[in-house]
Amino acid sequence: MKFNDTYISGWSNLKKVKTKLILPSSIDEILKIIYYAKYNNYKIAIRGNGCSFGDQSYLENEITIDLSNFNKILEYNKEKKYILVQAGASLLEIYNKIINNIFILESTPGGLQVSVGGAVANNIHGKDCFKNGYFEDNVIYIKYIDSEGNIYEIKKENNTNEIENIFGSMGLFCIIL
Repeated sequence: MKFNDTYISGWSNLKKVKTKLILPSSIDEILKIIYYAKYNNYKIAIRGNGCSFGDQSYLENEITIDLSNFNKILEYNKEKKYILVQAGASLLEIYNKIINNIFILESTPGGLQVSVGGAVANNIHGKDCFKNGYFEDNVIYIKYIDSEGNIYEIKKENNTNEIENIFGSMGLFCIIL
């Protein structure tokens, strides 16, 4: 397993820590990291675009999985009004795809560098949350990996309680794909 020992920080750049940073490019690589961490007693933090003000996106002298390579827009259906994206895709990338069709995501912050995985993990919101709710109201489906390396796909309509536990969990319970 190849690590890049590097210093990273959150959005505020207040504190920098040395971490074992890994940028996987496939689900198989993420699974290998999980198994390696379990076998070698490492903890794992998940990082999107590093836009969190706090320090939940890194662990000092542990493993940080950076999902920047998981930034693709996989499918866009303007008739059915949905877009399927990977967790590392930024809100800006989504807006660049949908804005010409006069679509907009509700409950998003002004800083559009936020990754979709980060938006889900922090259940972000914007100034319209008093009438449009939080980011979770934009999501109908999530695919994730748990700490044992199991992959799950859940639809909000079928598993309301399970999917709601992921929103606002700060990436502590799973890796959002």
